[in-house]
Amino acid sequence: MAVEQASLRDLWRIIDQHTPLQGEDTTSLDLDDALHWIYAYGELIERLSDSVPESAEEMPVGRSEDSLSDAHVDHRLLQAQAQRYRVRRAFWLKRAARFADSHDTHAVVAEVAGPASQPR
Repeated sequence: MAVEQASLRDLWRIIDQHTPLQGEDTTSLDLDDALHWIYAYGELIERLSDSVPESAEEMPVGRSEDSLSDAHVDHRLLQAQAQRYRVRRAFWLKRAARFADSHDTHAVVAEVAGPASQPR
């Protein structure tokens, strides 16, 4: 039972859009922190997007029905994780934009935001 509860907590952390990554301080008012997390989440989004197929049918699985069912679950979890990263990145983009308004650093924020701000 303890293993199942731990596993459920881990699954929730993967998909909960408000759960920060380890070391992420959502109360930080430092522009450098915001830029760091924009970049970090951008990298995670890019890597996940590059490795997750467009559909569950394209997931590497065995040939049984159970394997295909597992592939659908895995695919949904990976999509949820990617969405979590996009939401967390948007949080930091919004925070950085507020800093940019008060510190005239729009160019820095725009450069860090780059193309990963667009969902795939």
